[in-house]
Formats: sequence, structure tokens, C-alpha cells
Amino acid sequence: MKTIPKAEWEEIFHYFQFRRADGKGWLNDSETLSTAEVLVYDASGSDVSSALVSEVAVYSDTYVICKFKGGTAGQIYNVLARVTTSNGQKLQYPQESGFVVLEVKA
Repeated sequence: MKTIPKAEWEEIFHYFQFRRADGKGWLNDSETLSTAEVLVYDASGSDVSSALVSEVAVYSDTYVICKFKGGTAGQIYNVLARVTTSNGQKLQYPQESGFVVLEVKA
């Protein structure tokens, strides 16, 4: 499981890559990302996306970029990036079950 560490006061940008540098991944050769959303859940499963994530956008046709902000020191949040592609696929990062973890440190 991938962990994104950040301090409570930090506002950091993070990228989710949907096509790897070797050309492999979820996207076909000419396929691009059309829409993106990043969802963040606290330990109880509540959606806290509006408080912890902003500036979600498709970047360079194959990445999702967002800014993580705030959070409570000592808390761990679960993160998903979801996209729709130019071919109509709906994909989620991480692809396997589970989440990327946002860990807020003091």
C-alpha cells in the first residue's frame, strides 16, 4: 500500500499516474483521461474530500493531479483517484482493492 506523508499544515500536490513510463498500464496507446475526481475517507469511512483535497485536474492526458491540505495530525486517511477516459472506460487508482493512504503527521 502506498503512503503519502504530509504535515498537518502542509499543502502538497500529488500525481496519480494512469500510464507508466514504459507505456504499460490501464490506458490504450491513444487513450487519454477525460475527467477525474479524488476521494478521501477518514477512519470511520466518512467522505472528507471537500476538506482535504482541492485543485483536482487531468494533467498531461495520463495523470491526475490534486492538492492535499489540512487533516488532523496522527490521522490516516484513505484515498482513491477515479477517472473516465476518452474511450469511456471508468478506472480507479489503486486498481486492486484497497486505498492509497494519506498520513498526516504532527
